[in-house]
Amino acid sequence: MPELAHEIPTEEEHWAYLQEHITHSAFAPFWMTPEELEAYPDVAASLRTLSLMNGRGFAGRAVDGVWQSMRRMNQLPRTHAFWDKTNNRPTFYKVGDFCTLELTADPWNQDALWTRAVLPTWMGANSFGETYWLKLAQLPGFDIQWPLCAALITNVSASSTSAGTNTFLRQANAVEPALVFLHQIASSGEGIGVTWAKEVLALLQPDYFPPCPPGT
Repeated sequence: MPELAHEIPTEEEHWAYLQEHITHSAFAPFWMTPEELEAYPDVAASLRTLSLMNGRGFAGRAVDGVWQSMRRMNQLPRTHAFWDKTNNRPTFYKVGDFCTLELTADPWNQDALWTRAVLPTWMGANSFGETYWLKLAQLPGFDIQWPLCAALITNVSASSTSAGTNTFLRQANAVEPALVFLHQIASSGEGIGVTWAKEVLALLQPDYFPPCPPGT
């Protein structure tokens, strides 16, 4: 992975550095060409399923959120204790800790919460940032499609999130708005996304019966 050459990089150097990290993230497929996706039919199917929840919009917002957090980190004076025992460079690997610093000062900092929420999905962790999505769910303008996208991307790129999605939706009191999208994916989605939606629905609605395949 790339390294920053300067302690205080220019916007151009900083952005080029982050772009390299994007290409190695779970969000990279959103910017693959149709020709590139031909080699990954399961990924292509998942992207079409995610489009039912504006997945590309979510990915764009996730990237922009991380980028804006990295820009704020770059503006932090290098005399701040945050930089102690570091190389003073505003790298991707420090952005989570930087956002934690911001949240210490303001636990409801929406920009910092967004970055902390999407980082697990970005990095291919086995969770999808539920702790931070729960806080975001309490703020104005929250869209249930965001954590659902994060959960499905994580389910595709890392490990099953069916149980975690069920728990999150119940804790966030967001079952009803989520059902609209889950049923749409179960009936109109493709591949792994359909399996995921049906598993979550079965946990949320024990009497749920998956729709029959066309022609049966």
